[in-house]
Amino acid sequence: MRRPVGMALTMPVLLALSGAALAADIPVKAPIVAPIMAPTYSWTGWYIGAHVGYDWGRTSVVDRDAYNGRALDSWNYKTSGLVGGGQAGFNWQSGNFVFGLEADLGYLNAKGSGTAPAGCAFFACDTVASTNSDLYATVRGRLGIAWNQWLLYGTGGFIGINTKTSVVDSCATVPCGGATTNALDNSFRAGWTAGGGVEVAIGGPWSIKGEYLYYDLGSKTVSAPAFFPPIVAPGATFRWDTKTSGNIVRVGINYRFGQDAVVAKY
Repeated sequence: MRRPVGMALTMPVLLALSGAALAADIPVKAPIVAPIMAPTYSWTGWYIGAHVGYDWGRTSVVDRDAYNGRALDSWNYKTSGLVGGGQAGFNWQSGNFVFGLEADLGYLNAKGSGTAPAGCAFFACDTVASTNSDLYATVRGRLGIAWNQWLLYGTGGFIGINTKTSVVDSCATVPCGGATTNALDNSFRAGWTAGGGVEVAIGGPWSIKGEYLYYDLGSKTVSAPAFFPPIVAPGATFRWDTKTSGNIVRVGINYRFGQDAVVAKY
């Protein structure tokens, strides 16, 4: 018996289509793609750097012995100046927390002066207190939270500033003439400091930071022999209590030693 021509052509076509459908249903294993490694920044390690900034503060004065005739005459005045120096430290990082210790040494050019109110009320405004600072150093702990290249931290500890504080009376009124009373302290004064800042890695081992510090040097009494025109009174003194505090804003750059700052992890 002869098969119809259409049937002879249809069967191979159906078989081909069925094979293609079965092949399409067979799952194909996807190629294995290596995981992408995400970089993270490690703050652990030693570092050194430099900083510049600005200081502004205040010194208050109390006349304990009524030098100008007014009991407990008091006044205060502002100080200000530029700051510059270098720092060194070490960080330990555990998870997102960073613990560190930092020390710095620099120059704090804070200057200022003010006139005693009683000296202006009764005399020729010739009693003047002044503050002049130069060398300074800090040793501080740091505690921060890191987000890869960003570090937000608080800091606090010791500060010492070489400070010259004086109360000078030129005694410009009659009958003093040109006589001078000079109560002076010139010493490296110790105090405390606290503040905070933010630091960001800018490439390789380099980072930049902005920081604020408040400091308090406590009280210091300056004294001078009592002067009763036209002679100095032996065995007697006049005393002034002074208290100095201030603020430092500074920016800096750090270079970290050791292993590469950026490490890859899966």
